[in-house]
Amino acid sequence: MQKSMIDYDILIIRYLESNIEPEERNMLMHWVKASKENEEYFVQMAKVWEKSTIELQDKKAVLKKADVFFERMKSKKRRRLYQWIASSAAAVLLLLWGLQIWEIKFPFNSQMISIATYDTKKEVILPDSSIVWLNAGSLLKYPKKFNNKRSVTLEGEAFFDVKKDKKRPFSVSTSTMTIRVFGTTFLVTDRKELPHTETVLETGKIDVTMKETGEKLEMKPNQQLIYNKKEQSTEVKIVNAANYTNWRKEHLLFENTPLKAVFIQLSKWYNIDISYKTCSQQLLNTPVSFKLDNETVDDILNILQSITSLTWKRSETNTIIIE
Repeated sequence: MQKSMIDYDILIIRYLESNIEPEERNMLMHWVKASKENEEYFVQMAKVWEKSTIELQDKKAVLKKADVFFERMKSKKRRRLYQWIASSAAAVLLLLWGLQIWEIKFPFNSQMISIATYDTKKEVILPDSSIVWLNAGSLLKYPKKFNNKRSVTLEGEAFFDVKKDKKRPFSVSTSTMTIRVFGTTFLVTDRKELPHTETVLETGKIDVTMKETGEKLEMKPNQQLIYNKKEQSTEVKIVNAANYTNWRKEHLLFENTPLKAVFIQLSKWYNIDISYKTCSQQLLNTPVSFKLDNETVDDILNILQSITSLTWKRSETNTIIIE
């Protein structure tokens, strides 16, 4: 049985609030990619939601936020797509459901919420002038003003460029780890649908404490820490940090870059899973050179397929499989 339009709208709201289960996320992404109309609907709804998500201070602010949200939805040119929101009781139900989620998940304590929506990245400047680049589908929570401690919470993926301040330590909390920062640049990835959490240090130094086991590790530049959520185990690798952090830039430039490094960066850039487990080491070491601007991931993979021996396909869960 096909899901109704209101079912998909609820999934979209859950996605934007980072409150969606992996199976629901895959179902939503499959629906989004099923047609151009679905994709446009998703993008428009996400843009309106993002614009209305500025600062939460009390319930009145949330009610006002909801009013603005629905008013903007009504004013869009594609009114026929959003007519059910304005004309049916579903709007009221969706509003009440959304308020319950906000109240449970985000207490009204003057915290600011920033959301990077589907297929977009967002740069956030924190109160201490530190800079955060949020990848698509990520959520960052931080106080309006930092006091003696600078603490933020992340769901999803973000690159941090933290301003040095010896008197006020900076920390990032995810579902699995707490990262203590000493004025540095690093990447953190902790998505609900992924079996692992990872952090990659580009410059400086960070201390990482695993919440479940209490294990503490000190990381150095060009190290990657991978935490297996199921096994509660950690692994530290030596990597080229740029392969994991370049997604935040305006464009990507590859010059004699091994395909394996290209796949890693494409995965971050397009916020999509790319599996290359069955590829030969010879293929993964093949150097390629090109510049990535506004091309789709399909375009890039087709080009790579034409100049190398790789083949690729999409799985039912939208994972790209390289062979």
